[in-house]
Amino acid sequence: MILGVSHIVLSSTDLTRDKKTLEHIGWKTRFEQRGIPTHSGKRPFMSTQSKEQGLVFMQPPQGTPVELIHYADELPDCSDSPMQILLPEPKTHATYDRLTCRLQFSPTAPTTSLITHFVTDIDVAGRFWQMGLGFKPAAAQDGPIGSLKLEFRSPISQWCATLLLIRREKVGISNLIDGPGYRCLSLICNDIRGDSALLSKTEIIDSTGIMELKINGKQFEVQIFSGPDGAMIEFIKLTSQPPELR
Repeated sequence: MILGVSHIVLSSTDLTRDKKTLEHIGWKTRFEQRGIPTHSGKRPFMSTQSKEQGLVFMQPPQGTPVELIHYADELPDCSDSPMQILLPEPKTHATYDRLTCRLQFSPTAPTTSLITHFVTDIDVAGRFWQMGLGFKPAAAQDGPIGSLKLEFRSPISQWCATLLLIRREKVGISNLIDGPGYRCLSLICNDIRGDSALLSKTEIIDSTGIMELKINGKQFEVQIFSGPDGAMIEFIKLTSQPPELR
């Protein structure tokens, strides 16, 4: 069972620079880890041969956490991101022209994070996110004409998120883990094999297979899938359920 949205991954071209920029506008670093070996399962979805990566897990003032991840080999300085996240306006100003990707701010950013994703086929993408991942249509379809607004309604408020699928004639973004920008949405689940099987019934998709990783001193089972129009989906298996779900 998929329990909620854990975080969104931003593949960074400069981990130290991006961390400092985001801390300057009020983000908090929850943990940082360097020198993580690159799992072989990721190789088919990588543009580089990076042997290791570092990450910084950060919490914005409100909404979904962001994991900055940086692969050892040099990445291009700019690239279209398959996804974006609408963030609240920062109280202080910073220079974003040297951040890996453009950030979207709004004075009316919702408390439940709004993630945008450009897709070429709304029906295919809608089926993937709803049937495979458990998102539900939002009551208010107030996005651009032809878009689809979905919600993940978790019993834990911090794991809720809203996804806005916006149709665009040509997206042309490759499914890459190490391409710059917002590349991957991470979901928490308690049955990684069962949830993977259900997702695979929605579309013919590729995945890394189940990987055992040690992050922040904890062991996880992780599996990453290729989604519509460049998006990657990460399943993270909980080692134990939080008190709210017991």
